[in-house]
Amino acid sequence: MRQIAVGEDPLGDLVAQHLAGRPADEVRNDIGAQGGDEDDEERGQEAPPNARQKDPAERLERPRAEVSGGTRKPFRQKGTGRARQGANNTPLMPGGGRAFGPRPRDYRTELPRRQRRAALASALSQLASANAVTVLESLSFPEPKTRQMAEVLERLGLADKRTLLVVEQADVNLLKSCRNLRNLRTTLAHQV
Repeated sequence: MRQIAVGEDPLGDLVAQHLAGRPADEVRNDIGAQGGDEDDEERGQEAPPNARQKDPAERLERPRAEVSGGTRKPFRQKGTGRARQGANNTPLMPGGGRAFGPRPRDYRTELPRRQRRAALASALSQLASANAVTVLESLSFPEPKTRQMAEVLERLGLADKRTLLVVEQADVNLLKSCRNLRNLRTTLAHQV
């Protein structure tokens, strides 16, 4: 995943660029200082919760409380030779509820905040060391046009790549210009 950071975001000894593609200033890298050296296990724990959200038991087998039928005795207690029954919706009766059947549930797990931040810092540190981070000096549009943002991504060589655009402040024209592009996600710096 590529990241474009807009503004004076301290992402590392990276070269900031103008929209024309020429270098601007150097930006200081503080990612390693924030704890980018964290093990693969933590990073692995951060990613899978989305995969675990898919529940293999998406259906609900109805328990005896949810099937139709009442609490009237289906037949008398003694004298029939059959096993005693008290209701016709028990799991023992045909058409009765299912005992301990599957129920849909939420399998998401929450990691502690420090662990999430450490995993994010590590991922950003790896991106910065792989030169996968581009810092733009400024990015704004006079009117919201998706075509303008597509041209910017084309000039930077990011048109066909998954890109995360991190902006310092919310610019309505910029956010509207980005929202219809397929491989582009936009977020604010304080939300990262």
